[in-house]
Amino acid sequence: MYDKLIETLKTTNNPESLTLLNSLVLVIIGIVIMTLNILSLKKSATGFKQARIDIEASVKALIPPNSTWKLENGLTESIVKKYKITEAEHIVANLALLGKSNKEIANTLHKSVGTIEAQLKSVYQKTEAPGRFALIALASKSLIMD
Repeated sequence: MYDKLIETLKTTNNPESLTLLNSLVLVIIGIVIMTLNILSLKKSATGFKQARIDIEASVKALIPPNSTWKLENGLTESIVKKYKITEAEHIVANLALLGKSNKEIANTLHKSVGTIEAQLKSVYQKTEAPGRFALIALASKSLIMD
């Protein structure tokens, strides 16, 4: 049926020559394509939600059970002093620890994404933390109750 439709569309130069059946098939194909796109978007949204749940679980697993540190605490003063983290780096790192993307941090602080990346890189180098999760582990270990 689709072959006939495609052949009809190729050979016709006049839209009036399309039959009612061919027009109906085109409408149905359009509806099917839109439905598949909607289903795909819903599946993607579910995937993103699951990924977020996985990330939150990973973050919780990094924090020792006897730590009093919470994500919203950000970097502790002892870490800031020990690693000589600047005020700007401290602010950026705290937002990163809250799960903000570099772009979100840049928009919040009215800075470029490149500046945010450079400040985070500096924090990672100073603390020898290879990324955000390592920084979370470092910060959470700084407030362990014995």
